[in-house]
Amino acid sequence: MVRLTRYFLLILLMPIVPAGTIKAAEVSCGFLTENIFSKSGEWLAQDDNWQKLLEIFPDGVLISLDPPLDRKLDSTEVFSAGEIEQGKVFVRGTQHGAEAKLVRVEGDQIIIYDGVCSID
Repeated sequence: MVRLTRYFLLILLMPIVPAGTIKAAEVSCGFLTENIFSKSGEWLAQDDNWQKLLEIFPDGVLISLDPPLDRKLDSTEVFSAGEIEQGKVFVRGTQHGAEAKLVRVEGDQIIIYDGVCSID
């Protein structure tokens, strides 16, 4: 009887224990516009030249979000997803994926790239 109880407990606990490692969510973003602001907040320029943006981000941007960051996608709140060579990436989950802003500072200018993302 004791032996059967052990096996029964083992069978009950198996679905609770994850079978593998938790996979991080991957966010893949492409950028549509570039906005340039002065550090004092003046809007200086906007550029939506897709060829220029493709030169800056030839493969888009791919970011892996480890837990608990991947859960923030469901909250629709803006959060920092990390930093890459081109700048800091901020993401907000939406009903259809995610929106992203990549921000970098060059001299006395703030450059913000607006983009859309898919989540894998």
